[in-house]
Amino acid sequence: MKNNWIKFYGENDLSTGLDLSNVETFINDFILNPIINTLNKAIEIYNVLKFLDLGYFKEMSSEKISECRKSSHRLLNEYFGKGELSEYITEYSDLHFQYQSDFWDIFVRFKVIKRTEYVDFEKIIDEYKIPIHLLLEYQKICEKYKLFFKKKLLSNPVYFEFFLDKYDSPNIKNIYLPDNLSDEEINDWARRYCELDEANINYLERISYWSLHHEYKLDSRIISKARKKKIEQTEKTMSLKNGVSWKMAVGLKEGLKTDFEFVQESSRDLQFLLSKDWIDEEHDYPTILNNFIYFFGFFNHFFQFSMIDSPYEHGGLLEIFQTKSNYAYNQTLISEYQNNFYKLSLLAYFDYLTFLKIDLEEVLAFYYNEHLKSEYGFPDFFFNASSKSYTYYERCKLLIPELDSLLKQFDFVQRYGEIDSDVFELDSKITNYQEIKSLSEKKFVYFDSKEKLNFCKLIFNSQSNLSFPEKKKGRKNFYEYVQYGISINDFYEYQKKVIDSLIKDKVLYINLANQIRFTNPTSISFYYLLWEKGYLSTLYLSESDLKVIEEENVKGNVKYSNTLFSKQESDYISYIMDNKKFSNALAIRNKITHGSYGKKQDSDYKSYYLELLMILIIFTVRINEELDCYKSN
Repeated sequence: MKNNWIKFYGENDLSTGLDLSNVETFINDFILNPIINTLNKAIEIYNVLKFLDLGYFKEMSSEKISECRKSSHRLLNEYFGKGELSEYITEYSDLHFQYQSDFWDIFVRFKVIKRTEYVDFEKIIDEYKIPIHLLLEYQKICEKYKLFFKKKLLSNPVYFEFFLDKYDSPNIKNIYLPDNLSDEEINDWARRYCELDEANINYLERISYWSLHHEYKLDSRIISKARKKKIEQTEKTMSLKNGVSWKMAVGLKEGLKTDFEFVQESSRDLQFLLSKDWIDEEHDYPTILNNFIYFFGFFNHFFQFSMIDSPYEHGGLLEIFQTKSNYAYNQTLISEYQNNFYKLSLLAYFDYLTFLKIDLEEVLAFYYNEHLKSEYGFPDFFFNASSKSYTYYERCKLLIPELDSLLKQFDFVQRYGEIDSDVFELDSKITNYQEIKSLSEKKFVYFDSKEKLNFCKLIFNSQSNLSFPEKKKGRKNFYEYVQYGISINDFYEYQKKVIDSLIKDKVLYINLANQIRFTNPTSISFYYLLWEKGYLSTLYLSESDLKVIEEENVKGNVKYSNTLFSKQESDYISYIMDNKKFSNALAIRNKITHGSYGKKQDSDYKSYYLELLMILIIFTVRINEELDCYKSN
């Protein structure tokens, strides 16, 4: 049996460019013998027609292509134009496995569905054991036979995973479910899934963090059951030693030749050693605060928060194993690993300062109570540090209102130019960190063009068509390959066509050494920074960089915002502090303020306290840059 059937996966799929020559060969053969004698052959022709809709073939005025297109449409209409499902299903078991989904697409598109009665459909699906997921990709199938699908889905609790994919997955779009499921049926369905021995940990996690924003509501007892089942499944996996785990440690060490040293004892055991000598050079409060930026790197050179992921970089291999949810705060596994480093660094530094009898919260209080007065002339800022003799639970409860107060204080400076204590106490306005304005009208920059974003995806995405050249390996994306040096001859033929179009558009050029170069590297570097975090602050850019941004803004490619925090930083703050937006939020502020935490150890509250200190550091960096800009103007 033939094993090289042509299959169209999508215009941007990596295999599409490689299959173009196979399609051209098919066209030549098909014109000599234009017949359909099997279901496989019919579906292959259907796939070839999808290739012919690509720009690559549309630009060709070949009579062969035109003839192939006409013959294909005529033969497909004749082959699928009269029969019902029973006339084609006998060949279904012989289909090339990647054609099974195409068959149901044809079932709808060529109106075979209209000629197939409910009873016949149900009998055939059961008799041939058709996988239900293939059918749920088509709305018309689900709508016409919804009684069948309701009965089928509810009969098996494993099928609740389809419900979760439909309503709680940002990546899976083509799933349709019958609209005759009641809330009681859905909750019972979810309960039975949570009781399965083989319930998937990733799906249990989705149920565990089911959001109030969802169209369908799940009972709190079911959510609790899912969390308990997830813990049980995790412990079982680990006891069988089937899980993948790693260990990370951060510590201070004397005598290091550099500020940092990495010690990798095994592939999953990594130690980060920080220079104790460097940290011990100065223990004054301003240096301690600067260490978070210039030593620990909580903010990069462009003052983008290091614990924020790119909102645009998707599709890596590790993400396949990661739970995705519509209302969850999502991080890649790599980013989560990096963020653990920053959190452990904060813990190590906090504990070391405590050993030196220096309380980090008192250091931050010094910034607001003394530094802002002496450095910027704002004597009315205030911050009341909690006592280091208190438990971490007590310190959390006292720190939360202080965080709210700081935002309100800055909001007063932004609106009125001062903090009038009498007005401050009378003003009952709740300060929303997402809406607090900046002192700069053009503080942050974001993408504002889908076309420009798609261009950046081609250049910067690690999974784009240009990120896998034929002859060179080891770089993250096309941008890095160009930066480190690469020739157009290092790419596949289908990639060369894309590169040629970029040269034609004057995005790229070939230098004398036959290397690909960017025509405007300043603009490309700016967009790379924007791609990496989703935002960029204008407060740290040169005049030439600001000119480039202004030009891109005039073109409609980017937009400005005038808020204290970037959108991505506001999302991070929301994830830590409240449950307004994310179903898996830590919601420390909400839970501690409203007494919604169950009984926990003081070590747990220490973890929450350090998370709150991280938020305080973000507040402090952003307020400081605002006042610094205000002072210089």
